[in-house]
Amino acid sequence: MSCYSVVVPRERVHVVELCPNKVAYRWIERVSVVQTPAPQGPPGPPGPSGNLVFRFQVINAESFPIRAGQPVQMDSSGMATLAQANAWARHAVGLACETVGPGSLLEVARIGILELSDWSAAVGSPNLTTNSEYFLAVGVAGILITAPPNFAPDVCQYLAVSVSPTKLYVDVQRPIQL
Repeated sequence: MSCYSVVVPRERVHVVELCPNKVAYRWIERVSVVQTPAPQGPPGPPGPSGNLVFRFQVINAESFPIRAGQPVQMDSSGMATLAQANAWARHAVGLACETVGPGSLLEVARIGILELSDWSAAVGSPNLTTNSEYFLAVGVAGILITAPPNFAPDVCQYLAVSVSPTKLYVDVQRPIQL
């Protein structure tokens, strides 16, 4: 077992050492520490931008284009198809960042701001409803809705919140089986 020291500040410093079988007291003179400024070192590398973003790329497995803003899921081969809330296996892993054709590499946003000039493919209108939460739709694949699904056996999955008519803060959450 080791000793522990307790320092009591005064004109002189009282140090109490607590050891397993003894207690030792001793006085030491107070010591002043003087720091002299050193020259500043070189600047470090730039830090992150402050916008947390998590994106990844996957191949479009659909026989048609996946459009920017649409929620996508990963099929059994690890490729992207449109997500839908009425099937547990089709829950979303993110939102398409761009429109790509079949077999093309698709960038998918899982966390961060996604800005589009036209959200028609995902929400049915060019603009988002500001400050609204968006969920994965039940009836049609690849659609976002503002009212969460609430009937079994559907899946409720929160995907994002709009911060302006053109910007969505994507924050894909785990699905909940209803």
